[in-house]
Amino acid sequence: MDSLCKDHFLQRQYRRLDGGVLWSRNERNLDCTVTFQTHSILQRFMLHFDLLQLDCNDHLYVYDGAHATAPPKVGALFTRNNFLTLKYVTDNWGTDANGFRLIITAVKDPKHGCKEFRCKQREFCVSADLTCDGVDHCADGSDEDTAALCPGNLVHKRSFSRNQQVKIMDGK
Repeated sequence: MDSLCKDHFLQRQYRRLDGGVLWSRNERNLDCTVTFQTHSILQRFMLHFDLLQLDCNDHLYVYDGAHATAPPKVGALFTRNNFLTLKYVTDNWGTDANGFRLIITAVKDPKHGCKEFRCKQREFCVSADLTCDGVDHCADGSDEDTAALCPGNLVHKRSFSRNQQVKIMDGK
């Protein structure tokens, strides 16, 4: 998360994203806002946490939209549009256990035409580039189904280190 939060002019740019993992581990003294955008207005974002452990003075706000001005998103973590803004604020104290691992995926409702990968238990489609990568982008495991979709050596497991927070896929 720290690398996304550096005070740089690119920090204020929207980051186009098909899917990725945002990883924060025991980062201190951050006050960061990052906005993601899908490649198409027909998409929206789905978020789910593999890990979420923040102390009482650290805050991760999730906003449904391009600006951190509306009330934070609570409950189900699906955006209504193709923008997502995260604001992460930490203090100068913490333990090694503090942090989060957030999986962000641009999803498309099948009613708009699904030419990519269709998740089995959920009613949406994700980019075919997100299948067999070791990250559960469908939140039901269907994009990582090793028996049907990723036989043998086609599974590309990715390990995420503390320094690799987000892989932003630009569609190129």
